[in-house]
Amino acid sequence: SSWSAGRVQTPTLAILVKRELEILNHIPIPYYKVEANFKAKDHEYPGTWYDPKFKKKDAAPDAREDRIFDVKLAQKILTDIEGKPGLASETRKPKPRKAPQLFDLTSLQREANRRFGWSAARTLRGAQRCYETHKVLTYPRTSSRYLPMDYVAVTKQLFETLADGSIYSRHAQYLIDNGTKNESKIFDDSKISDHFAIIPTGELKELDGDDKRLFDLVTRQFLAAFYPPAIYEDVERITVVADHSFKSKPPMVLKEPGWQAVFEKTAGERTDFLPLIPGKDIAEGVSVENKDVEKQDHHTRPPSRIGEAGLLSLMEHAGRHVEDEELSDALQKAEGLGTAATRADIIENLKNKEYVDPNLRPTVKGIRLIDVLERIKAGTITSPELTGQLELQLNEVEKGARTAESFMDQVEKITTEVVDATRDFEYEGIYPDSDSLGKCPKCADDVYEKAWFYGCHESTKRTDEPKRCDFLIWKDHYGRYIDRRSVHLLLNEGTTGELDGFKNSSGRTYKAILVLEDKELVRKPVEGSEEELSINIEVNEEPLGICPIHKGDCKVRETKIMFICDTKKQAMDDKVTAEGFSFPRVLCKREMKREEIIQYMKEGLTPYLTGFISRKGRPFSARLRMNDEGGFAFEFPERKPKAKKSDGEAAEAAQ
Repeated sequence: SSWSAGRVQTPTLAILVKRELEILNHIPIPYYKVEANFKAKDHEYPGTWYDPKFKKKDAAPDAREDRIFDVKLAQKILTDIEGKPGLASETRKPKPRKAPQLFDLTSLQREANRRFGWSAARTLRGAQRCYETHKVLTYPRTSSRYLPMDYVAVTKQLFETLADGSIYSRHAQYLIDNGTKNESKIFDDSKISDHFAIIPTGELKELDGDDKRLFDLVTRQFLAAFYPPAIYEDVERITVVADHSFKSKPPMVLKEPGWQAVFEKTAGERTDFLPLIPGKDIAEGVSVENKDVEKQDHHTRPPSRIGEAGLLSLMEHAGRHVEDEELSDALQKAEGLGTAATRADIIENLKNKEYVDPNLRPTVKGIRLIDVLERIKAGTITSPELTGQLELQLNEVEKGARTAESFMDQVEKITTEVVDATRDFEYEGIYPDSDSLGKCPKCADDVYEKAWFYGCHESTKRTDEPKRCDFLIWKDHYGRYIDRRSVHLLLNEGTTGELDGFKNSSGRTYKAILVLEDKELVRKPVEGSEEELSINIEVNEEPLGICPIHKGDCKVRETKIMFICDTKKQAMDDKVTAEGFSFPRVLCKREMKREEIIQYMKEGLTPYLTGFISRKGRPFSARLRMNDEGGFAFEFPERKPKAKKSDGEAAEAAQ
């Protein structure tokens, strides 16, 4: 299969892989919380024990002010405070939340992902239609969140247009009647290059689907940007019992909607956490009853996976994570990894190359790519520093401090180093027999990590040599990457404990425990853990083409679960049986791409595709050939044994 790497694509993948390995390598640590329930004069409220002296910068990574890692300390707190009264103090203060800035493309993509679950590409397509086809939004491929100074009059005219009978008339009229705020954060010629922020054009049309939702989001953001801040009530209450402190931090309540009114938010009243002293925003030393207290058992959790909104932010602000100050500044001036106009394509390319799944979880292929690049000392291409270096040198060329020829020489040097490193390596050299993970359960030899799997000396012999042991643990096991820590646990303790991320043939994920039984690897799914992948599969309503079975007017279209022709879809809706074209969106844990199905329909054959997972959990490649009835069959590539193979090449042949 083909592998590609690039200055922007690969560092972006490396961000996701680094987080995935942190998740896979996470070891849950038990900790405890002490929760109490107090009664004030006219209401009850909960409180959580915390350490007032806690300082995050001096603490261990998993430490928090309310976490207790010593069970004896947790028990002592319970004993100390049980049945004893407390003294409560609180502060109530307004918490303003500033109006949002106008959208550039990246911030629009982040917000659409947060609100609607859309991918960056889906948002960009909608924005392009609103700009090119409907002409209701300004140019979307912009990295500016500001408007030029000469747009002051334009915005006032937009308010008049929106106030004239549109669904936004109440909010636009408010700005006309009360004036606008935040002009200095909206109009700034110095923050504009070729294009300015995304705003409505003043054209009002009947839209539907994604275009309607996107236009509504941009228009409300445009109006909200000129509004006063939203004011929330923030309450913090501290209750002290026998020298132990408990914190109560209820959710903030919106008191003055401000800009939030544009998004149809209204002010509310707090029904819980009434004031300790009626009418007072500050109270100290109020006696409360300690109703009950309990110790809660917890375990630390791994960091969360990165979604599209988070990845867009990390790409945009990649310079913040580069230690070299000069490179960091250059990268930030260059807008980070990619540009507002290219980030959606970069993310889609990672999906299409099958380096990540539709949820941006790195696949085994993606993890192995980054692992190999770093092992062969080609880490230059996995780091955003390369973009920073090139940007810095381009700036020097612009200022006359470096010649264009010198810059191109540096580009050639970097390219040569990466090409040489990726061309000349041997798998045996980058996966040497070192750092044994444990003993083989079959032959008691040491087990080491190899390119495609973990195995002992005997099981990793070249295929042309006799073996006395066949024990292997494939890194790609039922769609889940098996990391070194899991293998170490399995070999030394006989079990991995619960692991998440396995996939079944329908694309659902589930948890399982890997165990050694009779010296064989056994996967035991955890009962009740199977759940639907939260993939927001986008349905392109454009037909893929004419049905290869029925021809004529019968067309093949997408649904969330399959590609299916009109005739067969109608029969399914009518609950009758009919012949016709259909193909699953997910086949052997691999999501089929639209362009692959189009080629399959036209030629009756796909090219060789990678990423399928067998029933035994092994990855394989195959092409699909259509039969006369519209069904398909797998065709596998011919194996071409060589006289001598490295372990990585032998593994590829075995697939």
